[in-house]
Amino acid sequence: MKTKMITSVTLIVAGMLSAASAVNAQAQSAVATGQSVGLAQTVSSGPQEGGAPWSNLGGGSVGIAGQPTLGGEGTLVGGTQAALRLSKAPPFAPMLAWASYSSAPFSALGGTVYPFPYTIQLMVFADSDGYFRGMTTWPVGAPPSVYFQFIVQDLSVAAGLTLSNAVLASSPS
Repeated sequence: MKTKMITSVTLIVAGMLSAASAVNAQAQSAVATGQSVGLAQTVSSGPQEGGAPWSNLGGGSVGIAGQPTLGGEGTLVGGTQAALRLSKAPPFAPMLAWASYSSAPFSALGGTVYPFPYTIQLMVFADSDGYFRGMTTWPVGAPPSVYFQFIVQDLSVAAGLTLSNAVLASSPS
């Protein structure tokens, strides 16, 4: 039983990394051939629940529990606590968290990917209620803008993946 579970998790991780690589390849191919990759203006549609310095950029796609919703918490002053929280993912869903210091948005998976090219990619999992919360100390000297977005495994949709909305974290000067 344990071997089957490890094999299943390995297959899920491999599938998600493969899908993320396909999204990444799609954008790189478009850039290389001079095609538009949807360089949309990244103007905030307003602050997240936590308010400034977190801005909701939208771009999510709908899954079984609705659109996975990403938000941020914290002042983003170096040395203080900051957190990302995600809701509306399928229970125990594997997710890729992407972060980038720049944004070249493009359409994929029924939404818009903002943190591209991604600088950091982490595999995380939703809890039994479809939530995730990750906390860290915001680094002193962090770049002034960091884009975050999650790619969520959701087998209820044709592609098997949905996107959360993207958020922009803007460190105070």
